[in-house]
Amino acid sequence: METGYADIFLTDSIWRGSYTMINKNIILSLQNSPEVPEGTLVLQFINASKLKKADDKTIWNKMKGTAIWD
Repeated sequence: METGYADIFLTDSIWRGSYTMINKNIILSLQNSPEVPEGTLVLQFINASKLKKADDKTIWNKMKGTAIWD
């Protein structure tokens, strides 16, 4: 996360965006898409392997292996 860029998997696509961190909130700016029509995701930092999506409170877990299904 030191670079200011992030790659995330949404559905079957990888989305690259930039981010800023304000307190424990990570604000991702992505290209507009059907998955992220507003172009912005806000995630709350919980710990090194978990983030919580601000709008629907879902927990996002860090990938454990080299495949998205691990």
